[in-house]
Amino acid sequence: SSSSSSSKAGGGSSGSSLMSEADALAKAESLFGSEILSKLSSKEWKERLSAVEEIYNKISNNQVVDETGEITILTLGEKLKDSNFQVIAKSFEICGLCFVKATRPLEALLSQIVSPIIEKIHDAKAKKPGGGALCDAIEGVGAKPVLDRAFGIAKDHKNPKVFEETLLWLCDVIQQFDPQFMPMKNCVEFAKNGIANSNPKVRAAAIQALGTFRYYAGEPFMLFLGDAKDNVKDQTFISWLVGTL
Repeated sequence: SSSSSSSKAGGGSSGSSLMSEADALAKAESLFGSEILSKLSSKEWKERLSAVEEIYNKISNNQVVDETGEITILTLGEKLKDSNFQVIAKSFEICGLCFVKATRPLEALLSQIVSPIIEKIHDAKAKKPGGGALCDAIEGVGAKPVLDRAFGIAKDHKNPKVFEETLLWLCDVIQQFDPQFMPMKNCVEFAKNGIANSNPKVRAAAIQALGTFRYYAGEPFMLFLGDAKDNVKDQTFISWLVGTL
């Protein structure tokens, strides 16, 4: 991932229809071979892990070209929710790699990857590969479709850790991508939801996110802050936020 917006950002195809999983599996056999696919569906986690590692290496080394990433991501399917954390982590990395390598990354693939990643964003072993994959998706199809989908899942999640960790991941996103390519209003609204949350760790993460926005985005960010100033109890933070402009 880059320190600014990629040249591809926002340029992915937004077609909403994906091929069927059956079609993807049929095409995957010619891409990856039947042995890998057989191991991918094994009951033994070590075989599944071996399969996802081989898939990753083939794409990474350009032995396999999946122009949109569609065949690979649909073939992974339930491996994004596997019972073994190593299989999950490597599957997330494959998804990110697909968006990096694709010549025509598909926005519609977000329907396959964002939910399983956000569901695991609070897991210490999955958050880094998952967050990285979502950043790769931002590189491929732009920030707004990725973030809007992530925010929708996280803000009403029954586990407050999911909301908290999504806010902390958003801090990384803001630092990594040029703010002018970010849907700043949506980001601030998401953080404002966090400030209103009853969980103190969610509120702390929301304040951290707002501070990060303020630092990296400057004055444009203030236009979106609005009534959030009244909801933040930490007046020292607020005076820093609004007083340094």
